[in-house]
Amino acid sequence: MNFITLFAGCANLVLGLVVLLKNPKKVVNITFALFPATMALWAFANFYFALSPSLFLERSFYALGGLVMPLFLLWLYIFIEGRIRLSVGIMLIVSAFLLYGLPHAGSLTIADLVNKNGIYEKELGPLFNVYVVAFFANFSFLYWKLIREFRKAERLKKAQLRYILMGAALFGIVSLFTSIILPMTGFKGYLAYDAQSSLFFVGFASYTLIKHRLLDARFIASKAVQYLVLTTMILLVGFIAGILIQYTSGRMIDLAIIISTAVVTAVFFYVFEYVHKVIEEATNSVFLKNDYQTQMLIEEIGEDITSSMLIHEILFKVYEVLEKSMKTSHILVATTREGKITETYAIGYGKLIKISLEEARNLWGQPVIDEYELEKDDHRLEILKKYDSGLSFCLKTHSYLGGVFLIGHKKTGEPYTTRDIEVLEILAKQLSIAIQNAMQYEQTCHFAENLQEKVNQSTEKLVKVNKHLKDLDKAKDQFLSMASHQLRTLLTTIKGYLHMLVEGDFGELDTTQMEAIREAYVNSDRMERLIDDLLNISRIETNKFFMQGVPMDLAEIAAEEVAHLRERAESRGLYLKLSVVAGKRKNIIVDKLKLGQVVSNLIENSIFYTREGGIEVIIDRDDDGMILKVKDTGIGIPIDQQKHLFSKFFRGTNAQQVRPDGSGLGLFLGRKIIEGHSGKMFFESEPGHGATFGFSLPWQTGMEESANIKKMDSYLKAGK
Repeated sequence: MNFITLFAGCANLVLGLVVLLKNPKKVVNITFALFPATMALWAFANFYFALSPSLFLERSFYALGGLVMPLFLLWLYIFIEGRIRLSVGIMLIVSAFLLYGLPHAGSLTIADLVNKNGIYEKELGPLFNVYVVAFFANFSFLYWKLIREFRKAERLKKAQLRYILMGAALFGIVSLFTSIILPMTGFKGYLAYDAQSSLFFVGFASYTLIKHRLLDARFIASKAVQYLVLTTMILLVGFIAGILIQYTSGRMIDLAIIISTAVVTAVFFYVFEYVHKVIEEATNSVFLKNDYQTQMLIEEIGEDITSSMLIHEILFKVYEVLEKSMKTSHILVATTREGKITETYAIGYGKLIKISLEEARNLWGQPVIDEYELEKDDHRLEILKKYDSGLSFCLKTHSYLGGVFLIGHKKTGEPYTTRDIEVLEILAKQLSIAIQNAMQYEQTCHFAENLQEKVNQSTEKLVKVNKHLKDLDKAKDQFLSMASHQLRTLLTTIKGYLHMLVEGDFGELDTTQMEAIREAYVNSDRMERLIDDLLNISRIETNKFFMQGVPMDLAEIAAEEVAHLRERAESRGLYLKLSVVAGKRKNIIVDKLKLGQVVSNLIENSIFYTREGGIEVIIDRDDDGMILKVKDTGIGIPIDQQKHLFSKFFRGTNAQQVRPDGSGLGLFLGRKIIEGHSGKMFFESEPGHGATFGFSLPWQTGMEESANIKKMDSYLKAGK
């Protein structure tokens, strides 16, 4: 029986350490730890008294036993009220002094310890009855206080106090009878049960720590119970082995028996891991039933949350994980936007649930709301009850209030542990971000859908407008073609009469008349070229612009145009010269007429926009083909306008001042003709320092020699 006393002392010591290690800075944990620690000392005093009786141990037995109740009251007041009132403090100090001090006050309480035929009996002192009265007073007040607080408590605290009361009641009643009442009536053989009865309190307190979140020591308590059971089994094995060896040997235990016992114990330790695993599974099945690995659960939830951008899919996955790991019955999530509830998701309820905006606002004020921490008249408790929920979390980020997250009760009926709440807090933060992202994604999708609809509508309008513009463009081209032909016919007639006048067919003309006729003829010629440009542009835009290829030397074309325009340049005081870079040239297939128009246009532009100096036409070649450049000393082109130079109808501001009547079609048409020869047009210019325009043509322009040209060449050769 003395072995059970030792075990009771160890169990109390482990219980005190478990609670203290959970939070050594918290007063409620410290005061609770003092209570089982004192019971452990009390049990050890009882154990050593059985081995070696002494007056000091007998007095210590009563002193420590009496000190247990004031310490328990100290913890109870702090646990219930969070503080100690002055009157209560004085009462506890007086009680502790009486119950601990009296047994050690010389012979006043326990006078002596007498050995009568091998049985030790104590001789009582004159104040022993005072000790008994103080003990009964403390005992009565302690259990009155426990019962009173148990009746007043609600929910979680009531469940905690229920098991504390049961353990304390069994321990107190057995201890009272075995240590005081029975010895006073002459029954002294039950003193050993006094300290052993503390195991009742240890058992119920451990259960409360693990199952009902008492002092937040659930996980540590579970492990402590495992190792306590394991240690007990090891001690039992060693004890039983020693007894068996002594029994079979018929001798008192000597060195050989001790060695044998050690061998048996060693064998037990050899299978320690297997036994430990069995014990761990057994204790977990009772204390940590349906437990989970925190980190694995957080990672699993994190993966589920990030695997979807749809809120209902995210919440279904979260519910599945919580239902599996924590046995959560249901969840309720209300999402918000701009202070209004956008949607309510009720999963696991089996019916449609809607939470009001006012109810959600009441739950937003606190990050975590636990029903067991709310007062009975708290309106938030009514909201939780309405939706059959035990916990509420505010879904919020730094810049976004996402809504409220309600967690239903566990299907097992157990409360959520501190570890559960910590995991759910992490989940709520992850869920806040996930819902924010999902709602932003949903907004983006809606925006994209609306945008696509508007784009489709705009595209439809643009198609109609484009068709209308094409019709207008076609009408314009038809008009230009018709007008150009009509104007060309009239100009041909006018030029014919002017030519006849110049030739003297209508009589001799004086010098003044001749100059006027020549000016009219030149302007008619310019008008004819403008009409040709308009016709060519119309043909280009309607894909009716055709060119006739003929093998030509680019230098010959340039020479003809230079000769034709030299007189005009010299009349303005400008030089116009042709420079052909030395080197072997060869003919390339080009449209001579249209290419001549390009060269002529470039030279004419230089003549018009050059006030002094002159123009140089350069013919060069490289490995890829022929190059023509027209370099002048004119006004140049403003830098900000150079990128628009080849646009239709574009003219530089400085060019408009020099030549207001220009059309802006020459460069545009020239580039189209050069590109039709697979060539490239280029220019270089510095405002005020002239310009260089030109083009390059590859050896293979992609044009075929015209059949009509071939026939004409054959006729000419035959004529020769």
